[in-house]
Amino acid sequence: MLLLASALLTAYLGDFVLESGKVLKDLTIGYRTYGTLNADGSNVILFPTWFNGKTDGVKSYVFNKHPLVDQTKYFVIAVDAIGNGVSTSPSNSATQKGKNFPRITIADMVRSQHLLLTKHLNVNQLHAVVGISMGGMQAFEWMGQYRTFMKKGISIVGTPHMTGADMALWMEMATSKVGGGGKRSSGGMQQTILNGILEALGARGGGGSSIPAPDNAFYQFNAMATDNVTRLFGNSLEVTAKGIRAETMIFVADAGRLCRTTSHCGLRS
Repeated sequence: MLLLASALLTAYLGDFVLESGKVLKDLTIGYRTYGTLNADGSNVILFPTWFNGKTDGVKSYVFNKHPLVDQTKYFVIAVDAIGNGVSTSPSNSATQKGKNFPRITIADMVRSQHLLLTKHLNVNQLHAVVGISMGGMQAFEWMGQYRTFMKKGISIVGTPHMTGADMALWMEMATSKVGGGGKRSSGGMQQTILNGILEALGARGGGGSSIPAPDNAFYQFNAMATDNVTRLFGNSLEVTAKGIRAETMIFVADAGRLCRTTSHCGLRS
């Protein structure tokens, strides 16, 4: 039996080839662990971060009165997604800072986590992947890319593919915040949505997150906006559902209401 602390830990994974073919230099991944790893390593749960989330916020889901994950039974590995300001991001990269940072995808986040688990932590199986919002999108990506790596996949207000309806909900939320009267940004839909999200987060705060650097938020939002797990299954939701091997639980919600009332902007799947 192995007990590890919940302090921020760091893994140095070196140069990382992204889905685009570009190289992310000197990739560093932040992570925290909660609970006890059992003898055969079969109780590991991966908990990726949500949009604007950091692993220091995961403890509120592990240790609260009604935890999502029981840390007395499971060993939780919470991972800071690329671009969140802890792992390598536009705000902290020494050589690819700001707009010089290459575009990232949800698939890149998941592949970096797989590398962290298998090469750095010697974890070759997961009991489950649990994610909220962007973390829920990563859970879907995990189930698509690594179909037999985990027994269970749980996506909470995530989506396997950002649809036009999802983008419309994000835009509705954003334009209600920007300029006090729904003014759209000259930078286009994504920038308008981003401006609204930043304003909402600044007014709300909480959730173990801080207001993100604009570049970090833009890169993570772009990763969400372009994600499509069905690409792995002939762009068919039906084939995707049949192709996933993990036991799956999906939570959906009123995305517009969720974005206004919590620190995690949810997506409708």
